[in-house]
Amino acid sequence: MKYLSILFLFFSIILSAQVGIGTTIPNANTMLDINSNSKGVLFPRLTDAQRDAIAIPAEGLFIYNLDSHDYQYYNGTEWLALATIPVNNNLNNLFISEYCEGSGNNKYIEIYNPNNANFDLSGYEIELYYNGSSTPTTFLLSGIIAPNDVFVVHHNSANATISTAGDHSTTLNFNGDDAVVLVKDGVNVDIIGVIGVDPGNGWSVAGTTNATQNHTLKRKSGITSGNTNWSASAGTTVANSEWEVLPIDTFTDLGTHTP
Repeated sequence: MKYLSILFLFFSIILSAQVGIGTTIPNANTMLDINSNSKGVLFPRLTDAQRDAIAIPAEGLFIYNLDSHDYQYYNGTEWLALATIPVNNNLNNLFISEYCEGSGNNKYIEIYNPNNANFDLSGYEIELYYNGSSTPTTFLLSGIIAPNDVFVVHHNSANATISTAGDHSTTLNFNGDDAVVLVKDGVNVDIIGVIGVDPGNGWSVAGTTNATQNHTLKRKSGITSGNTNWSASAGTTVANSEWEVLPIDTFTDLGTHTP
């Protein structure tokens, strides 16, 4: 008799097509009605790699991304971030606020949103030109940068300080002689180094030889946009450079930027 009762309950749920959790009377307009005044709902949490391993995602599939720290849904073609407040991209372009070519895999690019509004990273990418190559290796970006906040892309084997402050981990492996370019819809908006040129060990910045190797570069306060003229950006002295050159593995300001 006990088994018949369980079977009856199972078929009742199927026939009613409604499930209530925390309530015995689910709302008539819902398939699932969850009621609580002390707990939330935890959606599936996936990394980029786990998300991309889903062979044929259904349109409307919804997850929380552990790498980009945002909710995402599949629109039938690609994964998109779910913005929590309106996004206005008719604004100033993003730019690189910090660059680190440190010991081992301690490498990252910090991108700053200089606007007082959320900014969607759709259309943005980081291009790396290895060893003087004119052909880039491309890293697509996604997610939302909050107003006057930063987005940190880092090597997936960087140390805990970097990974904790980071927003997106990938195989971001570059050296001091590799040009780094921030691109928006195919247009370069900021650059470190010179495409198609191998400087040897690295480029000079603010009068420091090989500053792009084994150093952290921090954009000076007062810089409000990117610069695709590397000579002007790098400068020749501390005074005329857009960058401060810091010792290797300096992560003091990682995750923040003072405009």
